Amino acid sequence: PAEAEATRVLSLDNLLGPEELEDEEAGREVVEDTRDKCAADFGPVDDIVLVRPCHAGLKDSGLVGRVLIRFQEKAAAFLAASKLHGLRFDGRPVRCTFLDDAVFSDVLSKVT
Repeated sequence: PAEAEATRVLSLDNLLGPEELEDEEAGREVVEDTRDKCAADFGPVDDIVLVRPCHAGLKDSGLVGRVLIRFQEKAAAFLAASKLHGLRFDGRPVRCTFLDDAVFSDVLSKVT
């Protein structure tokens, strides 16, 4: 991801497999671990959400299966993206992209 594209919201794709997406406990663990790791390594995290298949209104959004992280600062999100993009997690390459704050807020309103 290019620095010019950076926003405060980082989308991590391919972090979870299909089985983990269906398992609420596994999903919660991944979210907690990701929040802790990102806050410790990159900077303060405002919020984080896992978009699961059961979330009404998001099935066709292209965001199902992603972990969305809203950092306090854009620089922290960019640093995280530069370190995490391409990293293999359980054999899957993680893909990082940036999202607008408004998209994150909309997703958050539909999953809580």
